[in-house]
Amino acid sequence: MKLFKFFFENYKILDNLYDAAIIVNKNGTIKYCNKKLYDIFGYSIDELKNNNISILIPDYYKTRHAHNVKNYNIKISSIMGKD
Repeated sequence: MKLFKFFFENYKILDNLYDAAIIVNKNGTIKYCNKKLYDIFGYSIDELKNNNISILIPDYYKTRHAHNVKNYNIKISSIMGKD
């Protein structure tokens, strides 16, 4: 949580990254994203903020992602997208 607060309070650092940055809560809700996400996905920051991260996931990965998130939240973590 401290790391989240640091980045949230210092969002200008994330806005100036070369790569996209996104912060989601434990439910997968987008709490912060930088402007680079617009370049990649075409959504504005306002369109993404407070939506579920699944909006960015291709349909054929959504079921697996939802399963991984559920397992992560019950402490059976693995790298997202890896079996």
